[in-house]
Amino acid sequence: MLSGSAVSDTTSLKKQIKKYVTPELVEAIAKEHAKNRKLFVVTTHFDAMRPMIWDIGEIASNRGKDAAPLIVKLILASASIPVLFPPVPIERKINDKHFTELHVDGGMTRSVFAYPAQISVKEVDRIQGLNFHRNVYVILNSNNRLPYEPASVDVLSIAERSTNGLLQNQANADIERIYYLAQRDGINFNMIEIPDNFVADGATNFDPTYMKKLLELGMEIGRKGSFWHDKPPAER
Repeated sequence: MLSGSAVSDTTSLKKQIKKYVTPELVEAIAKEHAKNRKLFVVTTHFDAMRPMIWDIGEIASNRGKDAAPLIVKLILASASIPVLFPPVPIERKINDKHFTELHVDGGMTRSVFAYPAQISVKEVDRIQGLNFHRNVYVILNSNNRLPYEPASVDVLSIAERSTNGLLQNQANADIERIYYLAQRDGINFNMIEIPDNFVADGATNFDPTYMKKLLELGMEIGRKGSFWHDKPPAER
């Protein structure tokens, strides 16, 4: 831990991603991109500590044989939580100069993302003479707040609780940003999160027991048929 860049290794995860990101999948993504369907992956440029939005459809359409390896790296980077997993180096060429950047989980800078605030969908529709009925769906793979937990006073416990609190509040702030963008642009807002009666604290452990219970909960909620919220947690 002291000499390396992370507690865990992502070799197995990378193998799994490569198993599914085949040339056939890349070709299918490119075909959907040509229909104006968009697939984005968000990472955090660790050197600059800013979010990077990658247009996977554009990469699939224009990178040829290099598309699949790059997409694998981007998906791996988007899941590489700092400290837990090592940063992923991404090679880039800008103005004939080669750079290597380190990228990590997009949640470091954006827990959830819809579109930049500078873009007014309503104004774009007005200019182009379009009239679409739009919806945005936000899926939060956690609770919308941390469960009550008597605080410990040792340094590691304080650091862990503080970090979890910062990430939770950032996620809620990002969701509120999407909600107000949707309100501004006349888009229907829909959101779902893991309910409070299930403590969602095992997402990074890849524990089969936890994942099975979460799957069963999702199926139970799905059978009820009404599970989307039209407001973020702070507005309910």
